[in-house]
Amino acid sequence: MTNTDEALDALHDLRGTLLALECVTRAFKHVQAHGHSEPLATVIQQQAEVARVGLLYEPLPERVLAAFEREVGKFVSTHSRGKTQQN
Repeated sequence: MTNTDEALDALHDLRGTLLALECVTRAFKHVQAHGHSEPLATVIQQQAEVARVGLLYEPLPERVLAAFEREVGKFVSTHSRGKTQQN
């Protein structure tokens, strides 16, 4: 693997992570605006689903989509565990 390939892979990972962070940011805004009526993990999943629909029409490398799914999964599991530990 060349340095160019490694750099491209890193950029694809970063793009997927950025897309996931956008979903989390939207989820935080939603939860704040609606007075915490829904668990954050649920809202993150909803925002990720909206993003997935939009991504259907974008020609993205598989690595970007994999990074997106990985990061969304991390956020959801982190906030799901935090909710159950509080109860």
